[in-house]
Parts: sequence; structure tokens; C-alpha cells
Amino acid sequence: MSRTLLSNDDLTDVVVYGYTTCENQKNMKLLFNKDLAAATGLQAGGVYVTRYEKYTITIPLSNQIFFENEDNPRCGLKSMSDPANGGYISMNRGYNEVSQNERAVVLECYLIHVISDLSGRSLNIYYPCKPDQIEWRGLLYNL
Repeated sequence: MSRTLLSNDDLTDVVVYGYTTCENQKNMKLLFNKDLAAATGLQAGGVYVTRYEKYTITIPLSNQIFFENEDNPRCGLKSMSDPANGGYISMNRGYNEVSQNERAVVLECYLIHVISDLSGRSLNIYYPCKPDQIEWRGLLYNL
């Protein structure tokens, strides 16, 4: 079924905040480039103890189909591979659909968690938002 075949009357907006689970990667020391520094309010060229965190949410469905909202500027980061192994950080906000069946849809996104500077001063900064502020937005189609 394609979303383009459905009328607006068949679709309902759904917005959910927060998360169901969090998976933390190991802490690592990361040299911030100017883009990441500007995004977090920290100093470019600074080294910070940082952790990448994957957040998931399970949204219950009841005889419905969930459609991803492609424009989701209040979610976490859409994709991220392990920067410790030469991976990249995407600054595109959004989420990925992990799975969907007749009972639930599971979505995931990523946050950057700046824990401290190298002197040990606690920072506790999240980018692009705090975990409880993650906004998951989509469309539900009732079967």
C-alpha cells in the first residue's frame, strides 16, 4: 500500500515524545569540528568525552499502518555509524523504522551525549535534543 493512494481523510497524525529504550555506546574522546561545536555550543577544536546513544520507541498499533513522516525536525539524528571506527555522523534529523507488524511499529534515532570536558567537568549536553524531548511524528492509517 502506498501513501499516495490514500486520502487525507484516511490518515491521522500521531506525535509521541520520549523513548522506550536507550542503547549507549562506549565513551570516547572526540575532537569537535566547527559544525559540531556550533551545534552544541562548545568550542571548536576542543576534545570532549562523548557517547553516541541509540533511542528506540515502540508505538502500539491496533489494526493500523504507520507511515513515516519524512520531515521530522524535532527528532534525533536519522543515521549514524560508529565514529570510533571511522564512521560518520549525519546531522539530518529524523528516525528510521526498524520493524512494523499489526501490533506495533519500532522506530530509532540517535543522540550525541557530551558527558564532560577532558578535565572531568560535567557537561551533560545532548544534541540535537534531550532524550525526553525526542519527537516521533508520523501518520496512522486505519485498516
